[in-house]
Amino acid sequence: EEPVDMGDSMIFSESMACPEHGPQIAEMAPRIFSFNSPYGACPHCKGIGTVMEIDEALVVPDETLSIAQGAVAPWASYFVTKSGDPLKAPSMAWGAQLGRAICAEENIPLDKPFGKLKQSHRRLLLYGAGDKRYIVEYKKANGRKLEWDSDWEGLIPQMMRRWKESSSEGAREHYQQFFSDRPCPECGGSRLKPESRAVTIHDLNISDFCRFSVDAA
Repeated sequence: EEPVDMGDSMIFSESMACPEHGPQIAEMAPRIFSFNSPYGACPHCKGIGTVMEIDEALVVPDETLSIAQGAVAPWASYFVTKSGDPLKAPSMAWGAQLGRAICAEENIPLDKPFGKLKQSHRRLLLYGAGDKRYIVEYKKANGRKLEWDSDWEGLIPQMMRRWKESSSEGAREHYQQFFSDRPCPECGGSRLKPESRAVTIHDLNISDFCRFSVDAA
């Protein structure tokens, strides 16, 4: 008996998923379209639509100041002395010694307005130097010198890490002064998970539709 030509094969599935583009979702129900429900809320911001992140504008509130004048707010106590001379009585703190070592190694001027520093220098100070390590000479109060090498994760990642890891409420409050609310990077402020936003009618998902005025809707 001659075989019957069935044409091109077509695969069907009972799962609510697109094998090429979309995520798999549970059976559609009102709860997956609500950011007040764990079934619909964005897992990154928990359905709030915003996240608390360290704000560069709060870390460096005045770019016309130099590092020595306290442009980098979390470092101000490291570089600014009562006399106003950053080199006359430098801080002995570990963070100050590391900061000075980085600036010296990278030729980052302490007396130049922060806003006029090279973009690469500003980014290095705020977001780190990757795998590069710096030789730091630490001077103790008794005059004894110690030397070690250290990497630099960047001031903003360092502050974020310390905020997350700290068990001290006072320390967490200190870091929180540099935070501000930002739109969630995962949902863009829509407050819904990707599976919920993947459901569309006439190329609009529920977040797009809710942005319409009543008349437009």
